[in-house]
Amino acid sequence: MALKIIAKTLAAKNKLNKLEQGLSEKVTDPIMEKVAYRTYARLVSKTPKGFTGQTRKNWGVFKRPEGGYLVTNRPGKVMLFLEKGTKDHGPKAAKALYIPLNRKAAMSGWNSSLVPGVDYIVRKKVKGIKAMRIVAKQRPITAMQRNKAMRKHIKQLLKG
Repeated sequence: MALKIIAKTLAAKNKLNKLEQGLSEKVTDPIMEKVAYRTYARLVSKTPKGFTGQTRKNWGVFKRPEGGYLVTNRPGKVMLFLEKGTKDHGPKAAKALYIPLNRKAAMSGWNSSLVPGVDYIVRKKVKGIKAMRIVAKQRPITAMQRNKAMRKHIKQLLKG
């Protein structure tokens, strides 16, 4: 969107030039980066760790070529399940679902050294998980932080 403003006084022209330079991507990029990393930290802390912590580790902040930053959880279905929840379900191809009860069983998969009922259980059907809406809850907070940071930046530009 383009905006054309005509200033009649030198002071107004100088202020508009300063504002134009202060709102360039080069100047606002560090502000947006700071907001992105605050969002990243909050999302990581809200994501459950589980047995491996991999879902937490998958969060990342990436600079977009068209400008701005993208905070995302890299490939993996687990974050989608946490965000949107799941329905009650059973196995797709196997006879039963293998459900690990501790880290050892989760990392190694089934083997003969595991004790049924202690390390793992087998079920025909499991209840779905409730949607945590981690990202959905963070979106308005990030928008508020971004707006607040930009308002503060603009006030500094107009003051100085």
